[in-house]
Amino acid sequence: MRATLVYPAFEDYSELDGTWLPHGVCGIATEANARGHQVDILDGRLYPIEDAKRLMGRSDSQLFGFSCLSANMGYALELISFIRENTDAKIVVGGIHPTVCPEDFPEYDWLVMGEGEITFCDILDGKVEEGVIEGVTPDLAEVLQIDRSLVAIEEKPMHNMEEPFATVIIGRGCPFDCTFCQPAERKLFGRKLRMRPVHSVVDELESLNVKSFMVHDDCFLSSKKYVREFCAALPGGLTWWCQGRADLVCDNIDMVSEMRDAGLSGMIIGHESGDQRVLDYLNKGVTVEQNLESTRILNALGVMTWSNIMLGIPNEPPSAAINTIAMIKAMAPQVISTAVFTPHPGSYMYEECKDIMPEHDWTYFNRGKFEEKLKGVDYNFVAWTAQQLRS
Repeated sequence: MRATLVYPAFEDYSELDGTWLPHGVCGIATEANARGHQVDILDGRLYPIEDAKRLMGRSDSQLFGFSCLSANMGYALELISFIRENTDAKIVVGGIHPTVCPEDFPEYDWLVMGEGEITFCDILDGKVEEGVIEGVTPDLAEVLQIDRSLVAIEEKPMHNMEEPFATVIIGRGCPFDCTFCQPAERKLFGRKLRMRPVHSVVDELESLNVKSFMVHDDCFLSSKKYVREFCAALPGGLTWWCQGRADLVCDNIDMVSEMRDAGLSGMIIGHESGDQRVLDYLNKGVTVEQNLESTRILNALGVMTWSNIMLGIPNEPPSAAINTIAMIKAMAPQVISTAVFTPHPGSYMYEECKDIMPEHDWTYFNRGKFEEKLKGVDYNFVAWTAQQLRS
């Protein structure tokens, strides 16, 4: 079958991750093409939406698939309506938003809840009846290396890294219970952490002939055994970044040291707040002291710290913001990234905040967009706090 997978990220991305590979749709297209189908990708980051419509209208695709985040739902719905009105193509929707809020889609032929590689291929093979279906969980030891030629974009590196650069995703699933994320992520990937075999990741990096890479996983540090095997297998001369948690850094200094010796040059950590009441409210599972200590450890090892901070959390007193400013001043991370708290569908915090959310369109869920996210929050004070953190 001839099909097009749409990544509807029109405008809602940062300058850096606007160059990074959309691993979800690329992985699905790779698997489908290996089965003999003809699947391409329409990357919304490369086109204005009206140009995307023109491409769709001229396409000979028999099916269009959409991978939907909450932030790009508006674009997805607009394109789905265009397809219905102008083509005879079938429509598949999947991703995190359809998984947690299937009722938000008035039109589709198939709606896939959960992971999509196997199920999308089964749809193309004519094995799945139309309707809402549970995606089949793939064995990560069997998924194919992504065909990166499917997107016409060159990935740009993090700080202090050389090109050529690539992002990789190694694991799926999350054992943690942060209220701003769960239970949505569990519904998509499950609680159990699943990892690709080390050799498949290393083979991919070697085939890409990169000088640097980013492990774009939330939970990479969660398996000490895996991380050590990964570091031991990496070829020399590569530099890399990963995402981590403050408590896992503090509890595994020897492991982080081995990562540094294997080329780790930076780590992104969701420190979120310098106030313990706020961290507990978010069910983050870390302490302010662990936030401070994690950066001390990375600095001592010569590893850069990228600190993610969440501002505008409901019921956050001014003293909490002052404590966060003090924490950042004490940590002195090399990079500070602030985001305005945005309750996302499918999360515990979304349910809690429903009654204090203003009227909004779908772009509201772009957490990098500075605007009123919740009634009763002083966003002038939020802006002041962000300025103090960056100064």
